[in-house]
Amino acid sequence: MNRIILIFLFFIICFSAISQDARIITVSFIPTIDDINVKLDEDIIIDPVQHYKINISKLKFYVSHLSFYKNEKLLWQDNVAAHLMDAANDMSIKLIIKNNIDFNAIKFGLGVDSITNVSGALDGDLDPLKGMYWTWQSGYVNFKLEGTMPDKNWVNQKFEYHLGGYSGENNAYNSISLKTENSDLINIQFDAGKFLSDWYVGAHPNIMSPGKIAVDFSKILASCFSIK
Repeated sequence: MNRIILIFLFFIICFSAISQDARIITVSFIPTIDDINVKLDEDIIIDPVQHYKINISKLKFYVSHLSFYKNEKLLWQDNVAAHLMDAANDMSIKLIIKNNIDFNAIKFGLGVDSITNVSGALDGDLDPLKGMYWTWQSGYVNFKLEGTMPDKNWVNQKFEYHLGGYSGENNAYNSISLKTENSDLINIQFDAGKFLSDWYVGAHPNIMSPGKIAVDFSKILASCFSIK
């Protein structure tokens, strides 16, 4: 009987030690325009005099291979293939890390990498029912942004950006590395206003398939993420 009690106490002590070392880190993605948090289907006034406004109706993108680094040394990597961020829902990823790591950078992929794409339609956040899958030939949509903003004549114009592509020169996947503090709460800002101003919708209001222009837009898109 005493032996059973000792074994039971041993496992409690071991579990307690693991729990104390475990760490929960929340990575939140915050879409903004002019430092104003984006809410779907709500106007954001950019110029109160001209009544210049942007309205975003859809914003979804994949975040993959979340990793933490210390001076370029990999300390920990998420084993989930990809997380779908949707502005219609909570855009946070909670990571349970068993070791209390000390990091100074976070890295992630924007989109779904080529290996995952050629694995066929998957489940979870990669389920085609999530609305982020084209066909087996084109693969997953890395990023969706839809809404309205004025054109050069101050007339509201609709824009739709469905950016993706994984094969050869049409590979629109991008890796992003950001310096950050060793914190349990990391806020990553996506500056939608910067993206829309760098690529004015009047010139390319719709991108709906893989190709060179989708790759070019995706590179600009990757530069719009920063630690907030």
